[in-house]
Amino acid sequence: MVSTTSSVVFYPFAATFPPLYTTALATGEGLSGSLAALLGIIQDPGDTRRFSVSVFYLLCAAITCGSLVAFAFLHVHPWAQAVQMLQSTDNDQETDKQQAEENTLLTWSCSCGNCSGHINTTTMSIVIPTSSPSSSIMSRTAVLQQVWPLLACQWVLAAFSFGWLPSTMPYVYKKFAPMDDDAQAATARFQTSASIAALILSPLASAATTWVRLYYVRSMTLALVLLASLLLSFSLVSKPVLSDHRHGYLLPLLVHTFYLIGCAYTQTMLYLTLKRTAEMKHSTAFARQVYQWNGLATQLGAMSGTAITFPLVFWCENLFTA
Repeated sequence: MVSTTSSVVFYPFAATFPPLYTTALATGEGLSGSLAALLGIIQDPGDTRRFSVSVFYLLCAAITCGSLVAFAFLHVHPWAQAVQMLQSTDNDQETDKQQAEENTLLTWSCSCGNCSGHINTTTMSIVIPTSSPSSSIMSRTAVLQQVWPLLACQWVLAAFSFGWLPSTMPYVYKKFAPMDDDAQAATARFQTSASIAALILSPLASAATTWVRLYYVRSMTLALVLLASLLLSFSLVSKPVLSDHRHGYLLPLLVHTFYLIGCAYTQTMLYLTLKRTAEMKHSTAFARQVYQWNGLATQLGAMSGTAITFPLVFWCENLFTA
């Protein structure tokens, strides 16, 4: 519920603000997940219970309440409304500027002789639509047709991030456990190391889009899919490369960590790329719609990845343990 609310409610709302707000939301979303993961690390699964399950959920609920307060602040506070109105005004001014340029071109064309002898250019009136097609509200289907390649990138990343990798990485780390070490303990240790690195660096990767924005999201998605496919191949073979080396575990650990960090950056840049597309069309409504589609792609990607992986792990576990 929390993830869905963030994807289909908070992000479309952030689309009505400047791009910096999208970066802030993505960074805050990463930090909220990091705080929840930090509670798990403090507890240290398998060790003596340090706090009850109820306390854990209450702490997580406090994080959610904090996001709701921030949402309410942006929704009702005059300062936030002024920023939101400024974003809408900038879009309207840019649209008016384009219309004025089109009017000038049409008038200049007629004054050059195309309309001479038939129409008095000093008194002619040109009927121009009050709103350009780009600024009008488009149907959701039309919006989808324009941005579906970017939504496909989000779908694939979500499927790997929330479906395939969380379910298969324990099998990968177990195969890279040193021969003289307990496999279960080593697996837990490697996963904890990856989680700590991700909870620290993933929010920083999202925040980095404030200063460094690489809009090559398709290329970055392809690179991340190759990394995820490499990890997936490790889970399907009995003797992954370097698994018999003393420090071979560093390979999946580094690949996994780099994937998580790269995924946080790329998913934030996907939103910013959609935001830039909307700004080129000078339409806040278009921005909200593409953000909603992107949130839906995230949720459907996570659901499809889980729906495919869970039956394989549950009923065909020998695929990953052979």
